[in-house]
Amino acid sequence: AREKGLVKFEGVTVADREDKLEAGDIDCMIATYTITDERSKRFSISDSYYTDYIGILVKYSGDNENSLGDMGEIRSLANLDGKYVGIAKNSTTRDDMLNYINTMNTIKPSPIFCVYESYPALFKALKEGKIDAMSVDVSILSGYVDSETQILPDRFAGQHYGAAVRKGDEALLTYINQAIAN
Repeated sequence: AREKGLVKFEGVTVADREDKLEAGDIDCMIATYTITDERSKRFSISDSYYTDYIGILVKYSGDNENSLGDMGEIRSLANLDGKYVGIAKNSTTRDDMLNYINTMNTIKPSPIFCVYESYPALFKALKEGKIDAMSVDVSILSGYVDSETQILPDRFAGQHYGAAVRKGDEALLTYINQAIAN
């Protein structure tokens, strides 16, 4: 039973957040959820409360401050041709990166995408050398930077975050939009 006026927070992952909302395990999802037309067909989504960009995290050689990535070969998105890029399951990253690559006037790299269930799994794969780069929103990448990793300067595909509720829960959506506006 729910107590009036109390909010219970529950952790979700990028892999299970939509399923939890759809099943009614949660009433509202506020989890770096990018507003897209496809997602708006499935859920009611609030006004945007934050805009972030997708970035790329690579291993970093501290010996040379100008060296990014293993052996200094990954300095930007343009160097990802044939490289393994880890992305999160159910994210928009793959399509957004490919769209951005198509707008590039230089060499158009063809990365190989590897899908992982969670951000910690992505980071572990990067550290273990199973992938060459990890690509998610910069605000998420910032939490994984350490002495052995660095975020590349590339930023692409502005991600407008919104809170999602089940279709038909317009009262909750109105309340969320009022909170965002204030």
